[in-house]
Amino acid sequence: MRPVTSVLSEVHQGNQSRTAAAALPLEWTVHLAAEAPRQTLMLGVIIAAVAVVSSLILGSAVWGLLAILLLGGATAEFLLPLHYTITSQGVRLRRLGVDREMRWEEIERMEITDRGVFLTPYKAPTRLEAFRGLFVWISAANEVRRELIIATLQKRIGEKV
Repeated sequence: MRPVTSVLSEVHQGNQSRTAAAALPLEWTVHLAAEAPRQTLMLGVIIAAVAVVSSLILGSAVWGLLAILLLGGATAEFLLPLHYTITSQGVRLRRLGVDREMRWEEIERMEITDRGVFLTPYKAPTRLEAFRGLFVWISAANEVRRELIIATLQKRIGEKV
């Protein structure tokens, strides 16, 4: 991830610009597979091929089903819709029965990338942040919403960033 030190957090309307800050809760859904149909098709072909090869080599369709379950689980963040909510308590991610929340007081740093924002509980980069941090995917298709989400996160995190 490439950290960005300054972020445009203004929404331009005509010649005027104003700082974007959303009323809470702010909710949105990102479905990465729907945004990348070619990659989704390739992933489906690879999973099917691994399932067929596993079934043939190991001699049972059970191994093919196991391969589908394991690879589907490993790629769930890409395949399933991700529901985000920014509340007064923090940022929450919901995905197929799995809830993950980072409270505002836990967040020490945020890194803005071209695909979203990475929230981390560490002041300096560390290997553990991949497991303790939360990546907030933001659809690149809607630039106004992206700026609104980033501005809201910056406002809520405040002086820590």
